[in-house]
Amino acid sequence: NLSIVLRVLPDMLSFVSVTVLICVCFHSSSASVGLDFAQLQASSKVLREKTFYLKYKFQELKDENEKIAYRVRNLRQYVNDIESYHRIENLEILGVPKRKHEDLIGILRNISYALGLPFKESQVSAIWRKHRTSSDNYYKKTETNSIIVRFVSRKTRNKFIKRARQKIVIYSKSCLPELPESEIYINEHLTNAKKSLIKAAKLLEEENKIPYAWLKDGQLYVRKTPDGKAIKIKSHHDLELLSSVNTKVQR
Repeated sequence: NLSIVLRVLPDMLSFVSVTVLICVCFHSSSASVGLDFAQLQASSKVLREKTFYLKYKFQELKDENEKIAYRVRNLRQYVNDIESYHRIENLEILGVPKRKHEDLIGILRNISYALGLPFKESQVSAIWRKHRTSSDNYYKKTETNSIIVRFVSRKTRNKFIKRARQKIVIYSKSCLPELPESEIYINEHLTNAKKSLIKAAKLLEEENKIPYAWLKDGQLYVRKTPDGKAIKIKSHHDLELLSSVNTKVQR
C-alpha cells in the first residue's frame, strides 16, 4: 500500500499545485478587473464633470456674445440715427453727368424749374459732388458721382422730393441742354446703412414676403399685410425677425 501511495503522490502533488496556481491566478485576475473597473468609473466621473463644466462655459460665452451683439447693434443704430439726423435737410441727385467747372447751383435751379418749383439760392445751405461708393448703385446705376444739396429747411427739401415722386422722369438736358442725355433721380440723402436696409426690404417685397416697403423722412416702414399698420424698421435684425414669422402674402 505504501508503494502505491508513493507512486501516486507526485501526481497528486502536481494536481494540487496546479489547482492552487489556478486559484491564485483567478483571484489575482479578479482583483485586477475590479481595480480596472473602479478606475474606469473614476475616469468616467471626471469626464462627466469636465463635460458639464465645458457646457456651462459654452453657454456662458454664448450668452455674453449675444449681449455684445445686442450692444453692437444698438451702437450702430445710434450712429446711424445721428448720421440720418444730420442729413434731414439733404437731397441726393443722381444721374447728372459731371463736367469741369460745372455750376451746381445752376443745375439745381434748372432741376427745380423742370419740377415746376420756384427756386431761390438763399434756400440752399450747401451743394457738392460726393465721392462715389458701391451704395450709390442702390437706386439706379449711374456713371457719375451724385450731387448732394443741403437746404436751409427740411420743408423745402420735402417739396423737392414730393414733386420728384409725382413726376415720372427728369432728364439731364433739363439741367443743361449740352449735357449727354440721361435720367435723373432725386432721393433723400440716406446713410449707407439705411440704403443697405432699404435694399434688403425691397428684396423681401420682390419675394412677396412683405406686401409693401417705403421710405419717409429717412425712415423705413413696412406692412406685414396689405391692410396692416405701418411698422418702422431700424435694422437688418428687425427685418430678419419680420421675415422669419411672416409667410408669403397675397397682394
